[in-house]
Amino acid sequence: MQRVKFVCLATFLLISSFALAAEQTVKGKIKTVDVAKNSITLDDLTLDVTRKTKITVDGKNATIGELKVGRSADVKYDDVLDAAITISVEKDVVPSQPQTKAKAGEISLLANDSLDGWKPSPQDEKSQWTLKNGILRLDTKGPSLVTEEKFSDFDLHFEFKLPSKAASGVFLRGRYEIQLVDSDYRTKEGKPLDLIAGCGSIWRQIAPSKNVYRGPNKWNTMDVKLAGNVVTIRMNNELIIDARSLDGVTPGALDESESEPGPIIVQNAEIPGIEFRNITITPIIEDESTSDDFLSTLPNLDGAESLIAADSLEGWYFKEEIKDNKSNREVKSGVLIYNNRGTNSQI
Repeated sequence: MQRVKFVCLATFLLISSFALAAEQTVKGKIKTVDVAKNSITLDDLTLDVTRKTKITVDGKNATIGELKVGRSADVKYDDVLDAAITISVEKDVVPSQPQTKAKAGEISLLANDSLDGWKPSPQDEKSQWTLKNGILRLDTKGPSLVTEEKFSDFDLHFEFKLPSKAASGVFLRGRYEIQLVDSDYRTKEGKPLDLIAGCGSIWRQIAPSKNVYRGPNKWNTMDVKLAGNVVTIRMNNELIIDARSLDGVTPGALDESESEPGPIIVQNAEIPGIEFRNITITPIIEDESTSDDFLSTLPNLDGAESLIAADSLEGWYFKEEIKDNKSNREVKSGVLIYNNRGTNSQI
């Protein structure tokens, strides 16, 4: 009789341990939801959702159709049957944003969780962008966003996060696109983009010196200085474009009026889920007091003759032959400019 009891107890413990071993718990982000097949993918784990699966979203009972890709979930599952037992999706916690001291004259373009000061482009289309807890998000495919205010020279800061294979951009003055593209993005031929079209480039015009993009679903920082037609870009605190001259507008520009102020444009995208935060702009304004102090140190120029007068190069000659009557030297507002657009010539 004692032996029978021992055998029964051993069998019970064996079955119990097997049942416990079959239940596993995992936490991660939902990558796919297939309502037709009643299955979900959590990171790299694919599980069936049965009638017995208990699903809660934000503490309330839900169905598989209410599960959203990208949400964080706690899942208990049977690793023998590859089936979910419970799926619990908690409220999203917005990642803490680094606090930075505001610069003098700095303007926040995402203030008070309001899109006042922005408009969709084209204007006849409904905006699909939402702003919540300081994060600007493209919820579904739609128009770009354009600031109503226009800017000349400025320092621009923004942070962005791209889903896998997504591509977007930010236009400076509405004319020069900084390319934002995920590392998983591929061309129609299945090839990755060259640096000249990579993340942080001035689209098809100026390549970054190196690739410092952090990868999909990770926050990246971008700091841009635009003064005249010279641009400097730091991405993730790394200098990638160092005081390079822009050679005309990039495709998709609002206009070609390069000498005029222009807006900031956040470009639309084929793949939704793109996010931005901490978009700030600081106009660069000449310090008149500093300018006066500098002029006071110059010698008395009474009687001096200007060699650059009337915004003309009259009185100068070019050492090399000028093709198509275009030189890379010009005079604007009394300033002799090297613009790198015409024949390279000494004068």
